[in-house]
Amino acid sequence: MAEPVGIVETDFVVGHVGRLAPEKNLTYLTEAVCLFLSQNERAHFMVAGDGASASEMRRMSDEAGLQGRCHLLGVVEGAELADVYDAMDVFAFSSRSETQGLVLVEAMATGVPAVGLDEPGVREVVLNGKNGYLLSTDASPSQFSKALARVRALTVPGRAALQEEARLTAASYSRSSTTQQTVELYSHAIASHAGARATRTRSFEATLEGLKQEWRIFANLANAVKDAVATRSGSAK
Repeated sequence: MAEPVGIVETDFVVGHVGRLAPEKNLTYLTEAVCLFLSQNERAHFMVAGDGASASEMRRMSDEAGLQGRCHLLGVVEGAELADVYDAMDVFAFSSRSETQGLVLVEAMATGVPAVGLDEPGVREVVLNGKNGYLLSTDASPSQFSKALARVRALTVPGRAALQEEARLTAASYSRSSTTQQTVELYSHAIASHAGARATRTRSFEATLEGLKQEWRIFANLANAVKDAVATRSGSAK
């Protein structure tokens, strides 16, 4: 995926994946990344996704004179999505409306550290200084840009440490760990309310099953992305 949009292996790639909607705070993100690109010549912004904010993001990058280095790819799936993650050096995320931050975990499953704002669903995944950098909610676009620059300035061992911690974070969200923890929590809740009305028990059980299904789907997705990246890396050797 990197080659068709003019990115070479030595370039630094800021990435984002997701629905491009106004509530994702993408005007802020685009301003921050464009500022970073203007100060780093061999850097690119790669975005996979589509939505109402796409045209505004494109307009902002064009006005900044960065149309050749801001790549809005549209919806990307399967092996091509694995290529997108494989091309990233850092995942940029500025949403203030997340509840679970699954896309952050998906990025980290491929060893991509993240920069994000200290919001619910983000702070649970991005561990400041370990698998990326977590900024205060009132951080300016300039401060966000500096956090991206901080990732780029890392030594090879320093960046490798962030990448390894990102993989470990993603692993902690796997079906074998997170789902089991959730199952145990809800099983205990059901047992504690054994004498409650049957409808209440059924509600707990339905919630439990829903969580099982949700994490099963996510685990399969994350594993598919990791497998695709591993296959691509192996074939490139």
